[in-house]
Amino acid sequence: MLQDWDAIPIGGETGRIEFEITDALIDEYVAAIELDPRLIEAEVDADGRRVAPLDLVPKHAMRTLFIDYVFDKLGPSMRAKQAYEFVNPAKVGMRVSAVGRISDKYERRGKRYVAFETTYFDQDGTPLLHDRRAVIVLGDNFKLKG
Repeated sequence: MLQDWDAIPIGGETGRIEFEITDALIDEYVAAIELDPRLIEAEVDADGRRVAPLDLVPKHAMRTLFIDYVFDKLGPSMRAKQAYEFVNPAKVGMRVSAVGRISDKYERRGKRYVAFETTYFDQDGTPLLHDRRAVIVLGDNFKLKG
């Protein structure tokens, strides 16, 4: 059921996730984005652990943290903006966790926007990246053409 605009809670949780960075997850992501694996095969840390592509973590988690909430609670929408701030690399063997939250809602030029953010952490509480994004809520009158 779609949420009433006034009931959208600033600070409200939109989803939570926990997953492990594995070689298989990296390989699956590299294949999905059709990246030549040779471009990242040398990406290892001082301990020889493979480093994940920078955007693997937020893209792997975005459905659970944001998209499901948007579809279920806000209805038709369109991405308005998105920004990542990478702090530390994700590496094979790390457990990554995050909680998505609504950071703001506002209206501009007759359009309604909802902003989200999260920080991803490793198992030791070290931040990996900050993810900020916003969508334009298209509303009940939105109809696909064609």
